[in-house]
Amino acid sequence: MIGNALLLALVLFMAFCFLLMDRLKFLIPYRQPIFHNYGWAIALYAVLLFGNLFASFFLLARRFFLKHTGQKLVYVDKQLRIGEDDRWTASPNPKRLERLLLAARPDRLLLATSSGIESEIQQIGSNLRSRISSVIVETWGPETFSREPHIGWNTEVHEV
Repeated sequence: MIGNALLLALVLFMAFCFLLMDRLKFLIPYRQPIFHNYGWAIALYAVLLFGNLFASFFLLARRFFLKHTGQKLVYVDKQLRIGEDDRWTASPNPKRLERLLLAARPDRLLLATSSGIESEIQQIGSNLRSRISSVIVETWGPETFSREPHIGWNTEVHEV
């Protein structure tokens, strides 16, 4: 999107510059004094014009080409069934989770539930560990959430 806006701004800016050079041919004999006295103002105007053209094309591209992007991404996420799934609140589907892990190939997986039975989530975690050895599977059940606040794995606590 930035590349497209940059290209359009550059093309329009160059067309404007060529048009000005064609229209201002009568000033060719005076170009030395004009650039000497007003070169900084001409350069500043050119930079501001290019910046405004780029910003305008960028905003137009965002307005017209990114319409309903959030809804489209949610639709794609639902199609791929990747990410958090609220339907797993009772019991996740282990075969579906295994297919997802084989497709996504993450390094680590955290199975967490704050309700339900601890042994169920532990059993699903051990089944996944035995079938997929390349993924580190950690399980957090209701007991994990009921004890002292869990600050996360791979963290250190320092008290002063």
